[in-house]
Amino acid sequence: MHGVGDHSESKILSDAAAGFRALAADGGQAKEITLHDFPHPSGESRDQTTLQLEAGGRKHVVIPVIWSDLSLRATHTALLVGIDPMRVLTNATMPLMRLCADAVRCIRFAAGVWWKAAMTLTATAIFVLLAGLGTAVLYVVSHLPFWIGVAGTANWRWYSPLLLFSSASALTWAVRRFLPLFDFAADVVTYFGRPRGRAEIQNTLAGIIDEAAARAPHARILVVGHSLGSVLVAHAVLEAKEAAGRMIVLTLGSPLRLLSRIFARQIHTPDQLLAAYSETGTVLFWANLWRDRDVIGRELKPAASDRFAETSIGDGVHWDMWHDRRVWKSVDELLSVSPFASLQAAWREREEMLSADEAMEALRRWKTFSFFFWLFPPGFGVTVVLTYRTGFDEKGSMKLPLSVLLPYLALNGLILILLAMIATRALNANQVQGLTRREILGAVRRGTTFCSNCLVGIGLASAGCMFLLSPYI
Repeated sequence: MHGVGDHSESKILSDAAAGFRALAADGGQAKEITLHDFPHPSGESRDQTTLQLEAGGRKHVVIPVIWSDLSLRATHTALLVGIDPMRVLTNATMPLMRLCADAVRCIRFAAGVWWKAAMTLTATAIFVLLAGLGTAVLYVVSHLPFWIGVAGTANWRWYSPLLLFSSASALTWAVRRFLPLFDFAADVVTYFGRPRGRAEIQNTLAGIIDEAAARAPHARILVVGHSLGSVLVAHAVLEAKEAAGRMIVLTLGSPLRLLSRIFARQIHTPDQLLAAYSETGTVLFWANLWRDRDVIGRELKPAASDRFAETSIGDGVHWDMWHDRRVWKSVDELLSVSPFASLQAAWREREEMLSADEAMEALRRWKTFSFFFWLFPPGFGVTVVLTYRTGFDEKGSMKLPLSVLLPYLALNGLILILLAMIATRALNANQVQGLTRREILGAVRRGTTFCSNCLVGIGLASAGCMFLLSPYI
């Protein structure tokens, strides 16, 4: 089960085949087979393409479950339009309006005042981004012919039609690149903003698991979910009856711990799920994997249990985990180990071990936090002084037009916020009590990556300031 965004059966199966071939040193075989009359997330039963793996006298079948196309997506509507950025946005109106409505619905389901406030800010940010995108595209489209040149005017050139076509193509491409970001957000807010739809997809997934179990009555069933898909999987297995007692759950980059806090009335915590697995006997074992620079899904940290183990598989971000051969190596461990106590011991040992290169990397990244921290005082002072001297004279009167001064002040305010975030993250780097060595390495990897991204944001904001001031320099 995949996470947010568009996915395809062929991509998941090709990643599984690549991971299998990297591990199958004894010349295992991988081939696609078709399961006839197999249930799909849409509720229909039709042919299902799967991947059959054979190695070491064992046979496994990988069944991809694609649920991203259950609702209308802005990205899909954009494919129906040619080179016309306004029509791209117009066609995407319905899914984008649904995104806004679901974002507002999520406010009601958030737990506590602070999370409701956070969801309100999130919904507001979505509205602002959509309004800003629409306004910017409308402004550029309406002014583009006059900037480039209109036939019969002084600024018309022989190459103006080509330039207009190229500009419209580039703008259409840029709008299409933005739309997947809104689809990512829509996957999340739709899942939590529509409880009935969430219950339906959980029941459907449970039915798919039961059908697979019925067709392989003596096989272990490994149910794998990534990102938001891991939240769906962790709850759906409780409703699977035919597969009860034979299931192993593997969550990848799971945001379950965070989401169970935000939506406490709808999402079970890791401890609650483990208790339910133990009480019902549906799940034999639950394993959780993540990568060090993943800021969305990491360790779940439930109470100690003989049914649970988790570890980081090393460096990497949240995306493209299906392509990571380390994931498939862990899958092989889960399917071949018995009892699970040996796997728990091996993963606990892995959390306390670093290679020589990893230890040097951790030390090097740790030292960079000093640079990030001491960047704050001079950066803050220079930004404040330059902002004031550029925007105002000695008497405090505006030196720039209000239409330029306001975005200039906003950009400099963003720079100050990013500098403060860098300093705060650098200070928090010392809070490592109770962490394993692997967790410390992951923390410094995420921290330095975060600070570096903030520096990129500062650079872009500074470039925006220079662009605004260019006519007045």
